[in-house]
This record gives sequence, structure tokens and C-alpha cells, in this order.
Amino acid sequence: MTRWNVAALWQTVHDENEGPQLMKSETATPWIVWRCEHAVYFRPLANDESWALAAVMTGAAFVGLCEGLCD
Repeated sequence: MTRWNVAALWQTVHDENEGPQLMKSETATPWIVWRCEHAVYFRPLANDESWALAAVMTGAAFVGLCEGLCD
């Protein structure tokens, strides 16, 4: 999770453009970041995706994930 506008800043650097200043938000946004070979990909997570990934990382059972996502 981040409260900073890192995605906008990364895109600015990637595109070699002038961009926004570093800004902090009042709310944190969960992101998923992954690589495929040398390319970096990222996107914000929906609330249910964020919850499910956090549950998996703390050892939740599959049945608990299913029940939690149905709530």
C-alpha cells in the first residue's frame, strides 16, 4: 500500500516527461507489482483483491478465502 502518487511519478520517468510533484494522499491505495523478464507492470487492487492477498499471506485456508469474498 502506498499513500504517495508513485504510479504517476513512475509513468513520468518512464515516458521521460515532466510530471507531477510527489504528493501524499490521505488514504492508502493497495497496488500489485510484478515483472515479466525486464518489464515492470503494476495496477491498483480492488478492495476484495487486497483483502484476499493479505489473507493468503497470513495463511488463510481456501475455504476462508471463498467465505470472505462472498461476504
